Amino acid sequence: MSILNYECTHIIGGDIISGLREQKKMMTRKKILDVSKNLFEKKGFKNVKTSEIAKLAEIGEGTLFNYFKSKSELFIAALFEDVASVEYKNDVVDLNSKEEIIEEICRIIEFYVKNAKEIHRTLLREYYSIIYDATDVDSKSSRQSYMDADQIIADNLDALFRALIEKEKISPQFDVQTAVKCIYGCSITVFNEFVYNDLMTYAFMMREVKKQVEFILEGKL
Repeated sequence: MSILNYECTHIIGGDIISGLREQKKMMTRKKILDVSKNLFEKKGFKNVKTSEIAKLAEIGEGTLFNYFKSKSELFIAALFEDVASVEYKNDVVDLNSKEEIIEEICRIIEFYVKNAKEIHRTLLREYYSIIYDATDVDSKSSRQSYMDADQIIADNLDALFRALIEKEKISPQFDVQTAVKCIYGCSITVFNEFVYNDLMTYAFMMREVKKQVEFILEGKL
């Protein structure tokens, strides 16, 4: 075998092995998420142990933490479709009016919270109670995971507004940072109300989000 053939074979073989390794990691991650979602829905957040998840996923508990930093991060990923690994694709080219921009903002928010309509609210309430209970051992990691997930939405809104400015769809003087903070804050408030108010439907929640986005951006676009 020539050196050239050897190197080509070695590179191709390495690519195949690397591809198989990545495929195995993706399958393991999916299994962890599936097992976790099932356990959280059956037993609640507090009553699920990471050792139990690892056992059912047929991996070591240490391996589990190679994929997720904490049980809280895993909870968010399992119930909200692994928000950290999915990316919203926005295209500002077709956004030519205030109404279209507002609709796109609502689509970004819904893209990341849509699973809330399938999650039992008692489970969300339990998680919230841990977030806001400073004496709970899981409070800090839960709060951080929740904030990380929210930051993904804020980052997408920021990217949208900056792309709109770049494409001259909105004024270069538009205050991106303040707009993102206001929309982000109002969206959290409405979502919190949805979690604790059994009479509020998911559709009503999203209509409220849209109303508040419209109010925030009135006269700004």
